[in-house]
Amino acid sequence: MLITKTALVCKLSKLPTVKTLENRNANLIDWYLFVLDSMKEKLQRLTNYVVADAYFSKSDFVAGIGQLGFHLVSRFRDDAVLFYPRIQETSSGKFSLNFRIFIGV
Repeated sequence: MLITKTALVCKLSKLPTVKTLENRNANLIDWYLFVLDSMKEKLQRLTNYVVADAYFSKSDFVAGIGQLGFHLVSRFRDDAVLFYPRIQETSSGKFSLNFRIFIGV
């Protein structure tokens, strides 16, 4: 039985060589998305959250994680752009709060 607030290492994956990445026309972001995709079913039985270093807070990784059905928990990178909330009045006269966060390259 797992106790809440427990972190587990599910798989250790050896980094591919530069030549391997070049042959696949990929980068490290692509590689780790491939690794997560290969383990998707097992991981999603446990959780839908992936915790990653700020390096992975890039738009292509965040989008890839979302397409796999995961949520990313990470620190923002220094080049992240945050747009503040905008309050809009809806047609019913109520107010809604909209905000967007754009992750940098």
